[in-house]
Amino acid sequence: MLKIGGQKIPVSTRVLVVGDACLIVIGLCLAILMRLHDLRSALNYLRLPDMPLRFGMVLLACGVSLYYNDLYGSGL
Repeated sequence: MLKIGGQKIPVSTRVLVVGDACLIVIGLCLAILMRLHDLRSALNYLRLPDMPLRFGMVLLACGVSLYYNDLYGSGL
């Protein structure tokens, strides 16, 4: 079992966190595609050097907000 800071992280919580992160990334990619209306320009936009940082910031903000709203609470 995975431990962070001496605390055991249940499998269900890990599945929720990874699943949410995947859905957020898919949503961001679809939003970019809808905004630019062209697959080629969307792929060029996704290849920008700062795009992983932008995606990481969005994932961090969403993950923290979901955590503090008790989505990943022990009541699962």
